[in-house]
Amino acid sequence: MLISRTPHVNANPVWRDCAQTVRTRLLYLVPLLISFVTVLFIAHAPQSVWANGETIEVFRGRSGSYEMALGVLPEEPVVGIVQFSVSLVDVATGQTVKDAEVLIVARDDEGVPTYQSFALNTPEGPDYYVANFTFREPGSWTIDVEITDTSLGMAQFVIPLEIGRVALEAGIAGTFVFIGVMAAIAICAYMIIRPTLRRKRQQVS
Repeated sequence: MLISRTPHVNANPVWRDCAQTVRTRLLYLVPLLISFVTVLFIAHAPQSVWANGETIEVFRGRSGSYEMALGVLPEEPVVGIVQFSVSLVDVATGQTVKDAEVLIVARDDEGVPTYQSFALNTPEGPDYYVANFTFREPGSWTIDVEITDTSLGMAQFVIPLEIGRVALEAGIAGTFVFIGVMAAIAICAYMIIRPTLRRKRQQVS
């Protein structure tokens, strides 16, 4: 028994032509959208490491034999990674102190020591002692910098520091970016096929 198969015929050539038009034009549109999204994510991506000496100075003072400058990044610290950079000068000689032991302690608004770390310098950046803290709570913090050197002795600095809230969580920001991109694609697709639909309807009528 032979079964004849009727070839599939597109009953709506208008939509067929529109789909072809959309595919062709999206080949040019999609790379632009991808580039746009990439720029957005790069602009809002949090930085976790910064070069020595690029922090923003928030304190400078003297104690004992030292003059100390404390820098932070980002410029306005918020919940997340904050980098501290300490530079030391011998008050008597004006020379940079490169062999000290520098301990940084972060105390919360109740004075409880919550984070601490030794700030370290490197052969590539001997003038700066660097430490990174990850703050999980905003508020009024106190930064204790304790310095010890075999020849210059000990000194301590106490610096108040405000840690702000993150304006927009990364996950929420990513969701809004995704929704925006999808909306942009839908709008662009509609604007592309609208003239084609209009011409086809005029031809049919």
